[in-house]
Amino acid sequence: MKNLLTYAPDGRGLKLKLPVPEGTLEGVPTRVGDLLVLPTTPRATAALRQTTGVPQGLRNGEASCDIPGLTHLLATGPGTELGVLFDGATPGQKVYRVNGALASAGTDVQHIGFVIPLPEPVRGFGVGILGN
Repeated sequence: MKNLLTYAPDGRGLKLKLPVPEGTLEGVPTRVGDLLVLPTTPRATAALRQTTGVPQGLRNGEASCDIPGLTHLLATGPGTELGVLFDGATPGQKVYRVNGALASAGTDVQHIGFVIPLPEPVRGFGVGILGN
C-alpha cells in the first residue's frame, strides 16, 4: 500500500504526537476535535521545559498520545490513493469518503477516520483509519 505512513501492529492503536487542549493531563482521556485520545506524556509547555523537561520532539501544546481504535495512518494529497483532503481540515475532525472523495460531512457508513497531523518530516495532514 503506497500511501501507508504507519500502523499499529500491537492492536492498541496508533501512537503519535498531537496538539492537545490546555489542561490536558497525562493518562487522562481527552478529545482532540472529535477524536478520543489517551495522552502518555504531559502537554509540552514553555514552563515545563524550564523544570522537568518534555519528551524530545514535542512542540509546545503537544503530547504523545495513544489513539485507541485507529489502526493505520494514510497519506493524503495529489497523487495518493485517497486524494486531496478537504479545505479547512483540523486535527481530530471526522473524515468521510463520499463518491470517491474525502469530505468533512457524510453518513455513518461513509465515516472512515479522522484528520491526523503527519509526523515530521512529512508534515501536513493524513487520515487515521478506524478499526472494525
